[in-house]
Amino acid sequence: MRDLAIDQSEKALETAIERDLLELGYVKGFGYNRETCLDHETVLSFIKETQAATWKKLEKHFKSETGSQIIARLSKELELRGTLDVLRKGMDLFGQQIKLAYFKPEHTLSKQAIERYKANRLTVTRQVFYSVHHNNSLDMVLGVNGIPVVTMELKNQPTGQNVRHAIRQYKKDRDPRELMFKFRKHPILIHKKS
Repeated sequence: MRDLAIDQSEKALETAIERDLLELGYVKGFGYNRETCLDHETVLSFIKETQAATWKKLEKHFKSETGSQIIARLSKELELRGTLDVLRKGMDLFGQQIKLAYFKPEHTLSKQAIERYKANRLTVTRQVFYSVHHNNSLDMVLGVNGIPVVTMELKNQPTGQNVRHAIRQYKKDRDPRELMFKFRKHPILIHKKS
């Protein structure tokens, strides 16, 4: 029997985590905009598909600027209220209430509530370039409907790295003033070792 080498690289770890998350129902993210730290395509498609009537009303007013107006308002709301509050309560734009996430209903009596909950898009995005100032990237970002909620730096013990390396990377190499790392606004920071 031939001895097969096991890929113990950080990239292989990323691939394994991504594969497992995709099997659990996550979808691949389209990519985060460096200026807003939002996955614009996922945010807008979630709103269009789950709140079509609201989208049409906004489109009557904003025309071709509907998407950019939603992203601008969402960015402002994240700045003012933080990620968790925006996900929980949504936001208002031109008199229209926009939901950014649907939470699991406490009962199964409402088919519509169950369908809305299932419409959430949990995303996994690899190698996210998060800054307008440089080309540093995060190994992985997990999002809810285009809003990042978790950032990860993966470290692999077989290559001589461990959890302390990830902590040091967040402390020393990641500027907390970057939009992606502002705790009130965006994700919870975690690290993973193999």
